[in-house]
Parts: sequence; C-alpha cells; structure tokens
Amino acid sequence: MNDRQPAAPTGQEEILLLQQIDTICDAFEKAFLLGPDVRLEDFLPDWPHNQLRPLLVQLLELELDHRRQRGDRPEPESYISRFPDFAETISEVFDRCDSDAKKSMYSTVEAESNTQIEQSYSPSSGLLPGSVIAGRYRIASILGKGAMGEVYRADDLKLGETVALKLLSRDVQTHPARLRMLTNEVRLARTVAHSNVCRVFDIGQSENSHFLSMEYIDGEDLQSLIRRIGRLPLTKVLELAQQLCSGLAAAHEKGVVHRDLKPANVMIDGRGCAKLTDFGVARKYDGEADSDGLMGTPLYMAPEQYFERQTSPQSDVFALGIIFYEMLTGRHPHHVTSKDELRLWLSDPVPHAQRETESEEEALIWDAIQWCMQPDPAQRAPSVAAVARRLPGGDPIARAIASGTTPTPQQVVAASNDRMLDPKLAWTVFAVAMVGLLVVAGLWTNLIGKIGLSDSPRALASKARDSLQSLGYNQSPGDEAFGFEIDRDYLRYLTEHQQRWDRVTDPNPPAVRFWYRSSPQALVPRVPDWSGESYLVTDTARPAFDTPGMIRLKSDSEGRVLELDVLPTAGMLGEGDRGEVASSDSELTEPWEQRLLDAAELSNLSDGTLLTERSPELLPSGYADQRKAWKFKFSTDSHANEESDLRVEAAAVGQRPVFFRLLGQWDPDRSLSAPNAAGSGTLRVIIILVWFPILVAGGSFFAWRNICRGRSDLRTAKRIARIMFGIALVVCLLKDSHVFSALEFDMLFATLAAALMVMAFVWCSYVALEPDTRRLWPRTLIGWSRLMMGNYRDPVVGRDLLVGAAAGVLVGLMKLLNSLLPLWVGGVSDSFATIVNFSPLMGMRVTLAEMIAAAGFGVLYSFFTQLLFLMLLRVVLRTNLRAGVAYVVFMSLLVASRHHQFWLTMAFTGVEMTLTVTLFMRFGLLAVAVMHFIRLLLKWPMTVDLSWWGADAGLFAVIAIAVLTSFGLYLVLATPMPALTSADSRSG
Repeated sequence: MNDRQPAAPTGQEEILLLQQIDTICDAFEKAFLLGPDVRLEDFLPDWPHNQLRPLLVQLLELELDHRRQRGDRPEPESYISRFPDFAETISEVFDRCDSDAKKSMYSTVEAESNTQIEQSYSPSSGLLPGSVIAGRYRIASILGKGAMGEVYRADDLKLGETVALKLLSRDVQTHPARLRMLTNEVRLARTVAHSNVCRVFDIGQSENSHFLSMEYIDGEDLQSLIRRIGRLPLTKVLELAQQLCSGLAAAHEKGVVHRDLKPANVMIDGRGCAKLTDFGVARKYDGEADSDGLMGTPLYMAPEQYFERQTSPQSDVFALGIIFYEMLTGRHPHHVTSKDELRLWLSDPVPHAQRETESEEEALIWDAIQWCMQPDPAQRAPSVAAVARRLPGGDPIARAIASGTTPTPQQVVAASNDRMLDPKLAWTVFAVAMVGLLVVAGLWTNLIGKIGLSDSPRALASKARDSLQSLGYNQSPGDEAFGFEIDRDYLRYLTEHQQRWDRVTDPNPPAVRFWYRSSPQALVPRVPDWSGESYLVTDTARPAFDTPGMIRLKSDSEGRVLELDVLPTAGMLGEGDRGEVASSDSELTEPWEQRLLDAAELSNLSDGTLLTERSPELLPSGYADQRKAWKFKFSTDSHANEESDLRVEAAAVGQRPVFFRLLGQWDPDRSLSAPNAAGSGTLRVIIILVWFPILVAGGSFFAWRNICRGRSDLRTAKRIARIMFGIALVVCLLKDSHVFSALEFDMLFATLAAALMVMAFVWCSYVALEPDTRRLWPRTLIGWSRLMMGNYRDPVVGRDLLVGAAAGVLVGLMKLLNSLLPLWVGGVSDSFATIVNFSPLMGMRVTLAEMIAAAGFGVLYSFFTQLLFLMLLRVVLRTNLRAGVAYVVFMSLLVASRHHQFWLTMAFTGVEMTLTVTLFMRFGLLAVAVMHFIRLLLKWPMTVDLSWWGADAGLFAVIAIAVLTSFGLYLVLATPMPALTSADSRSG
C-alpha cells in the first residue's frame, strides 16, 4: 500500500471520525496502562487508509509518550516493519516527539526558577506544572489525552478553586467544525445544573489557543473502574444507576439528548458519586431526525440512532442499559469486531442474565436492562424516570414506606408518578372536557331562553326606578344596590305538590327574581354573611332594613313588581319636609291601589280572572295607615288548565304605597317585616358558636403536636396560607360594597380581619392535617406539592389540571342534568337553586371575584373537607377500598336525602363521589381541587348566543376552562413522563 495523505474529511463525517478516534484512543490508553502486552494492531479498525492515518498518529503518540515515561527507548524501525504502508508517517511522529522532548527539557529548567510562565498551548509538547493560561489558570498536572486535545488539572487563581481544563490540539484549533463541537458542548452543558452532571463553566482563549474550563472531578471514569476491578458490587451498581438516572433525567428535562453516553463519559469522584461528562455531540431534542448525521460511539448507539440517524431521550435510555450491563457483568453485552457484527447485534440487542440471579434486587436490575435495550423504541422504557422507578429503591416514597417512616415533603416532591397519560389518552381526556363543555353551554342556552332573562340587571334597575317614580318616589337615592335571587319557597312548593317542573321556567310567577334596594344613606353592611358568598355584601337583608327612607323592591325578569317595602320618613308622616322621598299627595292623581296594581301588571288580567277583596293578614315592614288585600285565580297561556290561588297584600301611608306582596300557596303566612341579618338559623348558629371553636381548638392541638415532632411541611403551609389570605382579601375587595365615606375604613378593617382569619385557619389546619395525609396517601400530594414549590410546568401538574378539568366538566354536566331531566320527562325537581349562580351577571368586577373565590373554595373544600373525611374513614376502616366505598355511600345518601328526586340524585351523586375518590387515589389533591373549581364555574349562566346581554360572564368562564385544560394538555404532551430531581438518588 502507498502511504497517502488522508483526504480531509469535511462536515459531519469529520466530527464523527474525531469522535471515533477519541473513543479508540481512550480505550487504548487505559489498556496500555493496565499492562505492557497491548498492541496497536488490536485497536486499528477496518477503515480506509486515509482514515487510519490520523488514528495511527494519535495511538503512536500515546504509546511513545507512555513508553518514554517508563524509560523505554522505542525505535521507529520496529513500527515501520509492522506498518510498512505508513513508514513516512511513523518517521514524522518520531521526529516530532524527539523535538518536543528537547523542548520539554528546557521548559523544565525554566519552570524551576519559580516564575509563572504565560505560554501558548502546543498540543504535542504539553504544559508543564506552574504554567499559567489566560492569566488565570495555573496548570497542576495532566489528567488525560484524546483526539480533541489534553485535559489538565488547574487552579483558578481568581476564584481559588480547582478546575479541569480541556485544551484543544493544534488540529482542532484550525478546524471550525471541531470548534463548533466545543461550543455546542459548553452551550448545552451549561443548561443542565445537577449534582450528577459535570459542570461546564466557560470557553476561554489564550493566544489563539482555545480551552474549556469545567468542574474538576477527583476520580476516574467508569470505564477505567470496570476494567480495573471487573463487575461492580450490587450495592454500588444500584447507587450509580440511580445517580446516572437522576443526572440524565435532568438533561432530558432541559431537552438535551447526550447521544454519546458510555462508561468513558461517566466520571466517579472521590466520594463514589457518578457524574455525566462530555456533551460535545449532544443536541436539543426537537422530534426531528439528526441533521448532523451519525454522532456518538457505535457500540453504545440505539438501533434507531445507528440505522436511521434518529435520536431521542430513548436513545440515551438504550445506552444507559448497556452501562448498567457493564457495571453488573464487567463487559460489553456483545463483542463486536466489524460493522456487520454490529448491525447483526443491533437487530436483537436484548441481553439475558449470564447466570442465575442471586437476589430479587439483581433480578430487577436485569429487568431494567432488558427494558432499556429493546430494539423498538415503542417497547423500550419511555423515559429515564421510568427506568429509575423500575430499579430497586427507585422511588423515594417507596423507600420511606419500606423503612417504616413517613415520606418527607422533599421526597414527595421528588417522587416519580407512574400514572402519567400517554398522548392518545391525553387527547381523549381533552376531547371529553371540550365536548362536555359544549353540551353544558347548550343546555344553559336552552334554560336561559326558558327562564326569560331578557333584560340586564342595569335595565331592570332602571325599570325598578321607573316603577318607584310611578308610585310617588321621585327623589334620587343616596345609594342603591341590586341583583338576582331564586325563590326557594316556590321551588319547594312545586316539588312537594307534584307540579310540572317546567313551571320553574314560567315567568308568571317567576322562580328567578330581581331585587333592588335604595337608601338615603350609604348601603354599608355591618354584619358579615357567613353563607360563603363573601364577607360583607349588600343584599336584601344586609345592611339591616331599619333606616327611614329605605326602599326594597323585587320584580320578575320583565320588571313587574312582586314585592315592595318602604320605611316611611318623617316627611311622609306629616313631620317636616314632605318632599324628602316622595312627591306631594296632590301630584298623585290615581289611587295608590291602582298605581300599585299597575306596577305589578295586575290591573290588566286576562278575561275570567276576578280580583276579589279580602281582609289583610300581613303586617308591613314599617308604619302604614291603610291596608288592603285581594285574592284571585291565576293561569298562564302555557298552563291554561292549571289555576293558582294568588293573594295580594298592600299597605300605604296616605297616597304612597309602602308595602306590597304577591303571594301564592308556596308563601308561608308570616309577617314579612325586615329580617334580622344576624339571625342565621339555629343550625348555622350551632356551627359558628360550637363546632367552629372545637375545630379551631382541635386543629391547633394537632398542629402544635406536629410542629414539636418535626413532621409538618411549614414552608408549604406558609405558602398556601398566604395564597388563601390573598384570595380572601381580593375577593372581599372586589365583591363587597364600597362607599366614599368614613365607613369604608370600617369595612376595610373588617375585610382585613376576615382575610387574616382565613389565613390563620388554613395555616393551622394544613399543619394539622398534611402530615397524616402524607403518611397515609403520599402520592396524593405529588402534583399539589410540586405546584406549591413553583413547578408550574411540571408534567404531573399538567396531568392533574387536565384530568381535574375533565372531571369538573363531567360533574357540572351531571348536576345540570339532575335538574333538567325532570323537565324533559314531565317530573319535578328541587335542585334548580343549587346549580345556578347569577352573581357573575352583575359585572366584570364581580365575575373576577367569583372566579378567584371558586379557586379558593376548590382548595378548601377538597382538602379540608373531603380529604379530611376520607382520611378519617381510612383510619377507622383500615383499607382504602372500605374507606372509598363508605365515603361514596355516605355522601350519596346525605346529598340525596335533601332532594325530592331521591334516586336520581342518588345515582348522579354516587357517580360524582366515585369520581372524587378515584381522583384522590389515582391522581391527587390537585386534580380534585381543579374539579371543584371547574364545577363552580359551570354554575354561571352561559350561552352560545353571544347576542344575549349576559354572554360575557359565561364566555369568560368557558375561555378560562378551555385555557386551563389546554395548558394541562400542553404540559402532558411536552414531557410525557416526569423527570427526576436530585433527590431521587439520595433522599430517603
């Protein structure tokens, strides 16, 4: 053969050749150091001569360097006789090495003068101890040499730390492609910050010589360790395997695929910890085929990487399996001597245990190896996290439980969750949520059309003012408020008397009413509303109806007056100015009764309706000098065959009406004087005065006990308490009534007190309950804990958002159907009031407050009510199955017993509670909290008819649900399996 100059490879072929040369040189140097019988011929592959020449040069330089360090005097003739085709090349290498040796002698003498020498790097001469690079790095010793250059141990004079410097050889300095490899290594390695990944600091340059500064690892690479001692002890295999999984998962989490994972690129430091190195051929994973060709070491390439130039995180998983195999056996899974053998092996690379496994742990490792080395990526482990879970002790939660301890909050955050959704299932869940959302919007559209909410609250308020003006009240009020309410007495009557439930959608009489209040003074509620709507809200009862000049009016959706209460002023009673709130009697030409019946549209009843006068029975809210009452039969066009007995009660002071009621058989015979806002019912009083103090005292005791025992997650408790404080404060400020007066300060202090009370209650309850939840069901808190740690883009968080949103849509749909099915089949229902929330129709400020409140309620109800009850059942009944069944049965009976349609409600509630328990057990707290949040949003009136005046609120809810669900889908699809954190390999 002729000694030819190699054809200069270009582009990707050059990079691949350099990587292969580097790998062979590493293997040769390590073998040479182990024994003198190593021959160069054994490391020369079957390559074309133009590619063999640079490899032979590198190998020959390595051998000459080490032999001369031993004191040998090799002669060129011995090598020329073995490689006659490369005689000229061998002579050039010997001449260069002899020249460098002389230079080295002079350099040594100069170094002994204790002067620091700033010099340019010469790849063949090497750097001497004491040399300074870039005025910052002082060389301590050489660590190794490869095709890309030499690696030195150096001292960073600026930071006072020991670092490793990779200095590029002369050939690399002059090739842009090789410099790009170095730049790529730094750029990608810097994105991965992990204790099991070698840190890369920066690229430097000194007199046209490039170098790379990185973390110094005082140890040896895994390949040298295996060659030196053979197979590793099982405990060490498990330790290193978990560390490799942890470091590689951190790289994959950043979208970095290593592409050259092998034992030579795994360093073992002085503490025995593994660190991934050499990201020179790594790339960002984008799902596309490798545009830079075949990169990496063929013996560690996955089949799709070698044959199809397609790399992904699963390609690294394949190489990881080979590394596990070598640690367990001390050798590569297959002895490959040619490309044909490599291709044949890659067609069926799955290894088998070489002997009978000695323990269950070893069997699990073999199982993980075989899973990693499947030739088909679809059959291979989907992620490094999945491999780590397959290994013995791979799950920190499992390790803690096995040791008989409660998993720590850090272990819960670091735990891997194997209940992820594959893309097809994720898309299916997303489709279910979107279709269910459209169905709910369609049902709401039909319901709104039947209820007849044709006018907005402001339009109805204008009609209320017009009605009051016709009744003689002309003066502008000092303050006013208005809203919607549901007549629960009417709904209860329809249910108990087996009336057709479509009477609910009949506007005569209406189930949905509009209320309006005005006052000469500011309407500032002084008594809190403990019903859960907000803290200080203005409604029909708050503030108390006790100020002269106050007016309270209720009407139907068309503006017809149904109720009226007026507290007479001194002027109306003939004391003082008669024009305080009303016009004079001389201006009121029609009798007060006629004007009142006109406002209620009762003076134009259909033919056959007889209005008969009767004795009044009800007392007005305030003083009145005239009282009247009527009774009549009433029917509507939609229910012509159904007549109802209606009663009208009215009162006046002079010619001004002060009291009016349109009553049916559903209205109890009682005085309708202003209700006392403080009287909230016996049950509510018992809850506030008895149960709440017991709850606070018990929670405080358990919280203190958990703190003393060091079991509490105080950081998360503080964070969730602050969040709930913010939610309570924002909701109160947005939704509560506000006035420009000194009373506003009282309201602000009351609002702040309420928010602080919520914060204290949440903190105390969380500290009291969370440790026991973490002990019984630690996986329930994985997604929740990661979200509280700020991992908003975590795939487990995305999964819980997606599944919780779909479940919330289904639950909202079931609750809607529970009320609408009786309408379709001609039955009755009393659950209409529980499925609607008209507050968002009152404006964007209230809409935003309702959405924020729904988020807070979802967390409070799911954790402090449902999960608490489930946990108590679990403690009593001992098993999850018994606790789940008991919870479903008890809650279904409890809810159904409050409704007339018992079996229908029982069925729907049973499905809802089963879904809730399933979410708790299989997904976690976050999914249930999201479910309740979505369920509450679906109580808002929504419609596909965007021309309706209230469409904005429903559209806002639909968009919020769609965005939340889409974000969950995005997180699931972006990272199908959760990545491990540094705690995976050491926590526990």
